Amino acid sequence: MKRVLARLLILAAFVLLARSSGADGPSIAAGVGTVTPTNVNSTLWVTGSVRFPIGRFFAIEPEVGYWSKSEEVFTVQTSLDDLNFGATALILIPLDRITIFFGAGGCAHHIQGRVGVTGLGSASDSTTKGGYQVLGGIDLRVGHSLSLFGAARYDGVKLDNGEKLDQTKFYGGLRLRL
Repeated sequence: MKRVLARLLILAAFVLLARSSGADGPSIAAGVGTVTPTNVNSTLWVTGSVRFPIGRFFAIEPEVGYWSKSEEVFTVQTSLDDLNFGATALILIPLDRITIFFGAGGCAHHIQGRVGVTGLGSASDSTTKGGYQVLGGIDLRVGHSLSLFGAARYDGVKLDNGEKLDQTKFYGGLRLRL
């Protein structure tokens, strides 16, 4: 109960700080795009985030995203998926109806892989790894509370065996100011 209360107080502090600074209030966003992980073909990526402005030119943006890729060659099936959680510190450059944003932050990726051979069975493994992300993009205000956005992002992820599962992402979506 104390953790929930502490999180609510932190959220309230972000909202009050944003309101008192003259910046837009918090916003929620949903996006979709492509991700190209290292040594994996491109696939669909979906994401959602909440942006908390801290003054007019800065924001903190926690987010969650997911992608999955499956392939089958003859009797061998493989799949890989990644559920990521992160938080990005953003610099905002407001220009009338357009806001340019860029930033960096930390993230955690829960990666699960599976391989199977028809008639012989399958095996799977999963791991959770920390990483970093850098991104940049543009918000285009299309209404009082609604914006369209587009962004490019790079996630750096290092696996236990020293291999990398770095990811390049291009995506867009809608942002709703609360």
